[in-house]
Amino acid sequence: MSIIKNVSAVMREYKDANQMSLSGLSEELGIPVSSVQCYLKGASDLRATTIELLAEKMNIPLMEMVSGPAPEWKRAATILRAAREFRDLPEEKRDQGIQLFLQLVALFTKDV
Repeated sequence: MSIIKNVSAVMREYKDANQMSLSGLSEELGIPVSSVQCYLKGASDLRATTIELLAEKMNIPLMEMVSGPAPEWKRAATILRAAREFRDLPEEKRDQGIQLFLQLVALFTKDV
């Protein structure tokens, strides 16, 4: 995958993991919404300094920005999204949901 597409994928993952709108991401990164849209679409050639700036502002390693998200990062993002969902449940359901989630994690990582 090209660097531009990798940057786009990483930005999209970051936006989704943090449940951000385009304008929220734009504000956090300090760049215009139109630039965010271009970067997310992979429709803009990025200078090295721009990629470095994006990586720094999103607190993502530069290597990940140019090579794409690592599988471990995707798993961590999934766990983070699940934790956010559990947070909003009533205590009894939250405890049950967490136990079931941990069982699923154990099931999928048993042979790893």
